[in-house]
Amino acid sequence: MDSESALVKQISKRYGPVIDLNANPGAMTEIIRLIRSMYVAEPGTPGPGTIGGSVTNADLMKAILKLGRDVRALSAARPTRKPSRTRRR
Repeated sequence: MDSESALVKQISKRYGPVIDLNANPGAMTEIIRLIRSMYVAEPGTPGPGTIGGSVTNADLMKAILKLGRDVRALSAARPTRKPSRTRRR
């Protein structure tokens, strides 16, 4: 119940007590995305796994693949270093 009241407060703070969808048609989409982000885990992150709460091999593989994508993205975003003109011996 606390998360529901916190969600209502957050939406009211952002959009006011009454939401006019004619004036702001994108508000509903933004609210749905906000709710989804609060209640749905990020894709590729291990969840609770099986009933016992253990992590399955599929959960591990998803996490490893996501980590690999993150590392590649960081490598691509890193500025390249110019090679030095001196020779190493």
